[in-house]
Amino acid sequence: MRADAPKATIAVITGLLALGTPNARGQAPGTNYCSSTTNSTGQPAVMSAQGSAYLDLNDLILHAEPVPPNQMGIFFYGPDQASVPFGDGYRCVGPGSQGLFRLMPPLPTGQAGTLTQAVDYNQPPQTAGQITAGSTWRFQAWFRDPVAGLSGFNLSDGYEISFLPSTLMWFVSPAGDDLGPGTLDEPFLTIQRGMNEIGSLGQGGTVFVREGTYREQVVISTSGSPGSEVILRNYPGESPRIDGEGLDNDDYTWGGLIQSQFYDHIIIEGLEVHNSPLAGIRLAEGDHLTVRACKTRNTVESGVGIWHSTNVWVLDNEIRLAVDGGGQECLTIAGVENFLVAGNYITEPTALTHAGIDIKGSSSYGLVTDNFVDGIPRNGIYLDAYNQELHHVDVIANRSRLCANGITLSAEQDEGVLHDIRVMNNLCWDNYKVWCCQNVGAGILLSSLGGGSQHQMYNLAIINNTCYGNELAGIYIAENDHRGATVLRNNILAENVEAQIGCGDTVPHDLTVDHNLSFGDAGSDEISGTDHLWADPLFVDAAGADFHIEPGSPAVDQGSSVDAPATDFDGFDRPCGAEVDIGAYEVCP
Repeated sequence: MRADAPKATIAVITGLLALGTPNARGQAPGTNYCSSTTNSTGQPAVMSAQGSAYLDLNDLILHAEPVPPNQMGIFFYGPDQASVPFGDGYRCVGPGSQGLFRLMPPLPTGQAGTLTQAVDYNQPPQTAGQITAGSTWRFQAWFRDPVAGLSGFNLSDGYEISFLPSTLMWFVSPAGDDLGPGTLDEPFLTIQRGMNEIGSLGQGGTVFVREGTYREQVVISTSGSPGSEVILRNYPGESPRIDGEGLDNDDYTWGGLIQSQFYDHIIIEGLEVHNSPLAGIRLAEGDHLTVRACKTRNTVESGVGIWHSTNVWVLDNEIRLAVDGGGQECLTIAGVENFLVAGNYITEPTALTHAGIDIKGSSSYGLVTDNFVDGIPRNGIYLDAYNQELHHVDVIANRSRLCANGITLSAEQDEGVLHDIRVMNNLCWDNYKVWCCQNVGAGILLSSLGGGSQHQMYNLAIINNTCYGNELAGIYIAENDHRGATVLRNNILAENVEAQIGCGDTVPHDLTVDHNLSFGDAGSDEISGTDHLWADPLFVDAAGADFHIEPGSPAVDQGSSVDAPATDFDGFDRPCGAEVDIGAYEVCP
């Protein structure tokens, strides 16, 4: 772990998420850049790609959508970035000294309004356009758009790919041989053999795992570097499984079925990890660590756990049957600085499951967004300082249902301090009372759980959330004399059973409650604050968990812009009308 790691701002992390950078969403081989303009579909065309940037795989497929249907278009590429007005849009690709190259033939966009083309590295349009290892090229789509009535054509945004050499990759297959060279045609038999090959070089490289089941523990014991990461991933389009059934951990030396400690610049993606006698994937004390698009199932401890590290990305994973008798939580982030936890799905609890997502200990400067915790009978998303300092974490646009509490903020021990936390645009519904702990059944809980008596928390912002049908309350503030500077604003609390906004025996000092909307029964410990509305929010379909509000909702334009998030749950700008709407969604004309 780097002691001098820079602290990423929430804005920077959010920007990386939106851009889809290599250490952000999915398995994209490149990154978007340059703005595209709206075409006649009413939206701008956006580039994306499937496959990889490895030349030997030759599996790159370009996409652009939405584009006008039943027209013609082409993809072209060049060495430089640009931003030059061209037609109704911008040419984002510059020719440099090599030129611009068209991928032929022209393509029909079809009724769906999409452009798709495979790139064959072995057949460049011209010699100067040959894609080679180590080179970086920019791609863009051009398409006809006569309906727009202007120049008659438009373009997508740009897409940049840095291509990787084949000499730094190895392949593994159940039909392989560890005495072989580890090539695509003669793969290794075990994953560890491939990882040892990277370790012997002392630099980055990729191990591609072919379809099949591998009964082994995988230990990553070398670091990569920026642009030359150590990558363990599935072969494109395949779903290999690492299965710990029958493996033992009698000496308790394991961290996980895949594990690494003290190593940096590691990416693990596209793998299934089943039946681990401890964690599924456990990484510790490293820098620039990514776990994405993996599936874990039936692990004694966490499906994915990252400990005491910096610059961590846990993205688009599916975690089932985690924490079956061990400690920790389904997805654990402990003592991590600079992190993004996004797009993960946590479900199927065991009888002994702990929290769905736990951000804990001395973690700081992180974003938890676009996750869905479904049916975990403990805290769905849990921020717990315990006996340390947890701070500057945003919990934005997540879904949590059928948990003990949807989202819980806590500092369980006297030495713990939780501060500078924003909880915004989340949907918490149908959370219910279970045996696990006190004050359960809330959409959002400000907790006093734990062995200490102080539970210090301050600078908490609970803004523009929607909480529906929770058994205890939409938002519940547990008794705590050591909580300060807390804001509850622009939240919809509807049809919660015991209270909409419930509070312990003493209303905390320095508590601001304003511009919330409640609907349903008021509890004996109900608080409402200023500019409060009691009215039916007019959800589109609450029974079907569609918590968008109708255009005629009393929540429209009745919120406050003070500290409100800049976008809603769907990513639309706030405000869309005269003022911010109350709840997680904006209504736009």
